[in-house]
Amino acid sequence: MRSDLGAASRSPPERERALKHAAATCFTLVELLVVIAIISILAALLMPAIRGARDRAKAANCMANLKQIGLAIFIYAGENDGKPPPHFNPESSPVQWPVKLVSSLGPVKVTWTMAEMNPVLRCPVNPLTQNLGGNPSNYSLNSSITRDTPGFFKLWRLDSIPDPARIILALDAGPDPGAPNRPAYNTTSNPGDLALARQGNWHFGKLNALFCDGHVGTIKTNLLTYATLNPL
Repeated sequence: MRSDLGAASRSPPERERALKHAAATCFTLVELLVVIAIISILAALLMPAIRGARDRAKAANCMANLKQIGLAIFIYAGENDGKPPPHFNPESSPVQWPVKLVSSLGPVKVTWTMAEMNPVLRCPVNPLTQNLGGNPSNYSLNSSITRDTPGFFKLWRLDSIPDPARIILALDAGPDPGAPNRPAYNTTSNPGDLALARQGNWHFGKLNALFCDGHVGTIKTNLLTYATLNPL
């Protein structure tokens, strides 16, 4: 008589059908654990690919920085007898090369912190962030062509460099031998300096480099030799 009392008033066949439907539409604990395990496995498989894509994007950003630095250097050279800025000029203040490029790159601050660095001068993966030592850049110049020391080195005109597609102009900075947690502002063709790794290999064990013809490329650190730095 009380047909409106829900499940309690249902006939046995109706209750049986309701229970079967509920069982068919609910996860058991085992099924839930299987789903969680599958999701975990998929996440573990995808994470390396995601990290790789992120690192490749950062490497591309670094190359874009070097391309922009190259344009700024060539603009500077066009206004200075075809010569790039000297990598270090003790007769000027500040002494570092990036400050010569402010007209093209925007404000360049001699800084001790990454937060104050011009973003074009900052490699997104360079780990040398603890002590910039007043160095405004994560990139270094090839001092074999940008060192102005009469009697020892000359500041080369960029249009006079033989085989400019071979010679590096700027590259990822490695640690300064005198302060390992600070990026070097120059890289030399001296075998001792090459051994000290003043160049950075922050991109899958390779470094990004700007060449004297204006192109930007990636090379293995062990291919950074006297021949890629010294035009003589």
